[in-house]
Amino acid sequence: MSSLPHVARAMQQVLGEVADAAAREVGFVVRVRKWTGALFVQTLVLGWLGNPAASLSELTQVAAKLGIAVSPQGLAQRFDERAAALLERVLAAAIEQVVAADPVALPLLRRFAGVFVLDSSTIALPDG
Repeated sequence: MSSLPHVARAMQQVLGEVADAAAREVGFVVRVRKWTGALFVQTLVLGWLGNPAASLSELTQVAAKLGIAVSPQGLAQRFDERAAALLERVLAAAIEQVVAADPVALPLLRRFAGVFVLDSSTIALPDG
């Protein structure tokens, strides 16, 4: 991803078409009423991007800006195994976009024979 327009197109695709397709595949959306896969993912991504500790009330405000009127309880009911599977697929698609991107050699890095990352932190995720 060598340019900002390319990144924008890739993110629009992942947060739009990919999220909608994944929502249908995992059963998160059977028939479109209020929520689509894209709107649910965009609500969470944009909400938590703005505030990583956003409450359900704050996330419902983001949903309202996207055109979805939902209560905090209504949003909480959407958090289930299907939502987790949807988010997992969207994350995998986003990572695939990054990994598949052409590497960009920055002029600063061209001066060096190698770049070594010394931090080896790991984060363990829960099994669920």
